[in-house]
Amino acid sequence: MILFGAYDRFTYIGIDPKNANTQELVRLERANAALHFENDPYACKSPVLAGKRLMRNPFRRMHGYGVTNPALLTLLSWCPESGAKDRWFDRTSLPWDHADL
Repeated sequence: MILFGAYDRFTYIGIDPKNANTQELVRLERANAALHFENDPYACKSPVLAGKRLMRNPFRRMHGYGVTNPALLTLLSWCPESGAKDRWFDRTSLPWDHADL
């Protein structure tokens, strides 16, 4: 079983641009991405995150995981109702717990 949520055990190491003001980069990252994901962890409601996704995929290409592995379709299309605090990683039961994989 794969579960995520132990954020204290996860570290991302990125590459800072040369001569960059890292404090300004952190501020911009928080304002332009992190705050949006805090309110919409699945990036399925926020117009800002949806716009970024569209810009990164101008030809509207999609993966075929829902077709090749239908057990994952519920997870891949998960989008809680607005204001809901329900998140997959807070659940004790995940889609693949009971699927015939």
